[in-house]
Amino acid sequence: MRFVYQGGTEFDDSEMPAAVTMFGVKFIEGVPNEVTDPHAIKKLKGSPYFRQVDDSEGAVEVLEAPKPRRGRPAKPIYAEEAVVEDVSE
Repeated sequence: MRFVYQGGTEFDDSEMPAAVTMFGVKFIEGVPNEVTDPHAIKKLKGSPYFRQVDDSEGAVEVLEAPKPRRGRPAKPIYAEEAVVEDVSE
């Protein structure tokens, strides 16, 4: 899988460096790199500073990572619990 380091800001609002080395691979901002280690792939997929890219068609396309959903899902309303009002009156 190929990943691109996109940089950003640190938790203290300082700029990220233009190049970083993670899992033995040097990433330069905006340049895609091949990653083969399954552990590294899992970690980079979850990182806000990296994006997975797909270059199978010749042109590099940056894929958006899915946003994590927080919180509890909505409670379903079942038909027997639903309140029905008489609108004929």
